[in-house]
Amino acid sequence: RLRPGIAYVSLSAYSHAGPWAQRRGFDSLVQTASGFNDAERKAAGKDEPRPLPAQALDHATGYFMAFAAMAALTRRAREG
Repeated sequence: RLRPGIAYVSLSAYSHAGPWAQRRGFDSLVQTASGFNDAERKAAGKDEPRPLPAQALDHATGYFMAFAAMAALTRRAREG
């Protein structure tokens, strides 16, 4: 409210509100909580949960957040 032109990006792995809002949420934990590990297990035909071969959620989230910040700055430059 003090500076309406500021572009601010915030992330919470499990939402900013709710029962898991204060939990840490790095990629490995989110993969497990969201079911990615089980889907990978099924796809590989294995008995144990399997993580993705890379920290894809963290990487994609970082790219999308950077894009959102750039889009907000572009809009601010065009519209004030």
